[in-house]
Amino acid sequence: MRERPATVKIDSKVFTVIDMNEAGLVIEPYEGDLIVKQRVYFDLIIPVGETEAMFRAEAIVTRRDGNRLIGRFNDLRNDARRAIQYVAAHRNAPPPGAGKPN
Repeated sequence: MRERPATVKIDSKVFTVIDMNEAGLVIEPYEGDLIVKQRVYFDLIIPVGETEAMFRAEAIVTRRDGNRLIGRFNDLRNDARRAIQYVAAHRNAPPPGAGKPN
């Protein structure tokens, strides 16, 4: 089963996060009016197990490439950082039952 992606809510619009780590995130597709060097406040919604956790976050837009937006987190809260670490650890973990070959 594939994990649900994280999302961000910016000005009541929800966008999919295609990549994320403790430094920043990549949103695609992004169809909005944010520009490079702009500060943005948003709700970061991260699936953790069977539930979702929501964190208020802030980032600086570092790049716009077509319908892709890349941002760098500013002062990421510790609880959000832990949730991102959880997602990253599970994203890189082998699927259950995928042991070493005999």
